[in-house]
Amino acid sequence: MWELVGTKDSPSQQLHALVDLLVEFCRDRPAFGRLYLRYATPNAAGSRPFEETTRLQAELITRGQRAKAFRRGDPESLSRLLTGLVTAFQAQDPAIVDDAPGERLPIAELHDMVERAFVA
Repeated sequence: MWELVGTKDSPSQQLHALVDLLVEFCRDRPAFGRLYLRYATPNAAGSRPFEETTRLQAELITRGQRAKAFRRGDPESLSRLLTGLVTAFQAQDPAIVDDAPGERLPIAELHDMVERAFVA
């Protein structure tokens, strides 16, 4: 994940690549995705993976804000909102929760929501 956000791509491109990575990781490992969703709650704060992802996203958001590419706001709070959007998408994704092909909500729609929520 760190390599992804360390590229020369724009902050917006990095954000969308990160969203793809988070979704595809669980799609490629649906049993892990279901386990993650079972325990992914706002109370997950304090777990190392959750904190690491939150920090990485907050750093990306901070860089995007400095470049005037992302909306203003507390980067950690925005990071948690991003996590909420991605987790909600994963929770309804048949490839993760049902081992079934197809999408209830196309990933392009998730990207559109992320774009409207975070990009200035």
